[in-house]
Amino acid sequence: MKNKKLIKIALYAIIIAVYVALSLALGAFSFGQIQIRVAEVLVIFCLVSLGYTIPLTIACLITNVLGLTLGMDFLPLDFIFGTLATLISCLLAYYFRKKLWFDLPILSLLMPCIANGIIVGLELMITFDMGMIGFLTNFLFVFLGEFISCVLLGSLLYKPFLRVYQNFIIE
Repeated sequence: MKNKKLIKIALYAIIIAVYVALSLALGAFSFGQIQIRVAEVLVIFCLVSLGYTIPLTIACLITNVLGLTLGMDFLPLDFIFGTLATLISCLLAYYFRKKLWFDLPILSLLMPCIANGIIVGLELMITFDMGMIGFLTNFLFVFLGEFISCVLLGSLLYKPFLRVYQNFIIE
């Protein structure tokens, strides 16, 4: 029992490290109005367990704080609102995980697109005093970036991920 807890903690730490490292390594793509945060594909972990919500949310918080500290991010409240968007994304991805289209959890993988599009879109609109057209533009850019990371990449990785994950179930 103790070993399973240690393995789970280690896996959570690895997920956090991969998310943060990938986001910071691809910094130019991970922050801003037009962003493709490839690390968001890790939301596929939430399709197998709600428990992965915690490390993914922590990873997003660390990434957003470091991004702001390192000057990659220009939104001072992104560590709150961007992290909230990831939390909501993970919860919704888990909730819709059994709704499959073409044998893929497309609806679950769309949740980060919608949550980040709305929350980060509003954050950008308010920060830069853009109005409704600004919100719609920001929503579209963020949605498309998340779509590339989560839906396209997530769809490609989903079945291989499940095969590997099922060999290492530690729930």
